[in-house]
Amino acid sequence: MHSVETIKLLESFRFGVREALLSLSATAALSLFVAWVYHITHRKKKYSKEFLQTLVFISAVVASVMLVIGNNLAGAFGLIGAVSIIRFRTKVKNPQDTAYIFFVMAVGVACGFKYYYVALVSTIFIGTMLIIFSKLNFTEEEVSRKSHILRILVNDLNEGKAAIEKLLDAEVEWWDIYQLKTDKHDKLVVDYIINLKTNTPVKVFLDFVFNKAESFFTVMEFKDA
Repeated sequence: MHSVETIKLLESFRFGVREALLSLSATAALSLFVAWVYHITHRKKKYSKEFLQTLVFISAVVASVMLVIGNNLAGAFGLIGAVSIIRFRTKVKNPQDTAYIFFVMAVGVACGFKYYYVALVSTIFIGTMLIIFSKLNFTEEEVSRKSHILRILVNDLNEGKAAIEKLLDAEVEWWDIYQLKTDKHDKLVVDYIINLKTNTPVKVFLDFVFNKAESFFTVMEFKDA
């Protein structure tokens, strides 16, 4: 009797492992395709390579969570409650980047619930649509503006980053975080990619930033992107 139950348990385990591997493999393949679409549609723009990796990670994590939840409605509501208390400190300034995050999350949900055909068709359809928009310059601005890199040494992680980003919100046309790293003293160094307003000369902007620089942050470098 025990041997029969053991055999059934082992067969169930093998089946569960196969299903999980299939789901995660499909998720990884489709999210890699999404990352490739992002790459080819942003060749003329500056973007973070870490963001591409994050797209794949998010999709795999969501698929894993869906596999755990299964048809458990209470677990699904619990997940929503847990996600609702997460606070993201890094702003996603480009609305299209936010759309890509939802894109890979949808892929993860579909693969996690084993709706592979929905995940495949949706990924191909939306990916093709994004590529066509990119080739037709559908999403490009009519007037291109020169981009610059502003490198900031953040002395205080919370207040310093908040101070410089508040300044950028008020004084530039558009900005985004290009790169994050630490120096040899373990202080945060942030590279911002920015587009100045059309009526703002570079010298005027730099003078303003240097005058506003407080103990929270220090301007290290300003150069063309």
